[in-house]
Amino acid sequence: MCVRAHVAVLIMILFQVAVVAPAQTPPKGPQKATGSIAGRVTIGDKGVPNVVLALLPTNYPYEWVVITQTKTDWDGHFRLTGVAAGSYYVGLLAPALIVLKQTEARQPGKAVTISDGEAVEGVDFSLTRGGVIAGRLTDADGQPVVAEPVVLMQVDERGQRRQFSLPTPFRFETDDRGVYRLYGVPAGRYLVGAGVIGQSGGVARQGAYVNFYQRTYHPDATDEAKAKVIEVTAGGEVTNVDIKFGRSVKLYTASGRVVEAVSGRPVPGLHYAYGALMDNGKKIGNFSQPLGPTNAQGEFQLEGLIPGQYAVYLMPQGDSDWSSNPVNFEVKNSQVTGLEIKVRYGASISGQVAVEGTNDPAVRASLSQIQVYASVPSPESLSRPVISPVKVAVDGSFRIAGLREGVARLYPIDLPKGLALLRIERDGVAERDGIKLAAGAQVTGVRLVLGYGTGVLRGQVKIEGGVLPEGSHLLVYAQQASTGLNVQTVEADARGQFRIESLVTGNYELTLEARPPYSPGSPPSLLLRVRQTAAVTNGAETEVIFTLDVSRVEKEKNQ
Repeated sequence: MCVRAHVAVLIMILFQVAVVAPAQTPPKGPQKATGSIAGRVTIGDKGVPNVVLALLPTNYPYEWVVITQTKTDWDGHFRLTGVAAGSYYVGLLAPALIVLKQTEARQPGKAVTISDGEAVEGVDFSLTRGGVIAGRLTDADGQPVVAEPVVLMQVDERGQRRQFSLPTPFRFETDDRGVYRLYGVPAGRYLVGAGVIGQSGGVARQGAYVNFYQRTYHPDATDEAKAKVIEVTAGGEVTNVDIKFGRSVKLYTASGRVVEAVSGRPVPGLHYAYGALMDNGKKIGNFSQPLGPTNAQGEFQLEGLIPGQYAVYLMPQGDSDWSSNPVNFEVKNSQVTGLEIKVRYGASISGQVAVEGTNDPAVRASLSQIQVYASVPSPESLSRPVISPVKVAVDGSFRIAGLREGVARLYPIDLPKGLALLRIERDGVAERDGIKLAAGAQVTGVRLVLGYGTGVLRGQVKIEGGVLPEGSHLLVYAQQASTGLNVQTVEADARGQFRIESLVTGNYELTLEARPPYSPGSPPSLLLRVRQTAAVTNGAETEVIFTLDVSRVEKEKNQ
């Protein structure tokens, strides 16, 4: 994850901490939250005060829970206390600053593994000041363009886009004067643009803006190749990076209705979506969110369309039995009317979510938190293959309908901690390759079998044959050997320690990847990969030692 996205997410989770923190369940048994993590935040050799640091789960940013937080003191020192044994991510909130030698794109932050009652020291952060790009957006009449997103793209020496560590697009909105200011920007070469028309298949966002402008780059280029490159230095500020738009683009609507394929009767209350056709009509790009529902006459309307080719299709919610093929249409220089989506009863899958390995009533009661969604890929159909997830009932039952013919794959999501998918069965037989669906078939007897895991993998990475480049990071992946399911990933800390919790009993394939320091604009790369296996038992810790021979890096380079 990038710096700006990290800041936005971390601000959100810090705002929520007053609500989230009291709901955390205190560790039970011998596990006591008595550990601590300490370090210092500096620019050069000077401490940076009042920087917020938060202790986050290892799967941050996917789990937005602040476990504890603190601020640096007047000399940049900090200490997070009351930390239970485990693997964590120490996130840092310094929006205008850049972390030096960050290890990966989701920084700023560091992985830390801690044992019961341990005091981890030296979790330090070296920062530098980010650059600033500022300017103003005006329309064809010279008037300010208000609340318009601005995007930032990094380019190389030849002007070609680079993989960027900040989000693409990197967005800020203009104020009431049409003025924007991008800050915390790493040193580099950039293009600055604005306008939503002409990107990602050319679909304009419905209801998002009053005016729609062609994507335009500083100063007034609609061709990216003619955009002016902006040079940003560490701590430097580039001003007057203005953008002048042409006339706003005229938008069109497309309307139609949803009807039963056999009777022709209108079908009310259905949701739908659309997207621009890409690759010569072979796929739909830039999907809209589900729209609708259709009115009592089965009618729908799409707004904010620019000229181009599109497809509109049914977007079944989990409890809908209807299925359809997409309907293609083209917008030229007029509104489109008379579209007709013909729907039929689709296939369905009914079954049960079951838990093995525990009789704890609290675990079984948590099944209603789970959702299940189905994917039925079809290379011959443009329609989106994923059906909206359905919630599992209190008794563990579920039903997914509106599925098309093909091979369905089921995925449970929002699993409570400790639960993991072991296998999927149909009438007692494991279905590893998906569930085959005939048109309109009503499949029953499906079981999603979950296991309850309390096993722990505690590991150490030993470095031999040299040293890794400063700022390198070590990622450890664990997955069940028999099924390949339940992949968990943690990052070993600076001492090479890692910990993976809530594993179900079984054999696991472990993979250690050594990656070089993260370089903004460069794709992820790999130094070394080592594999081994380990057996995990509920309620026990399994120790694992990885040996990483750094001399192999040079040997493999020379081969």
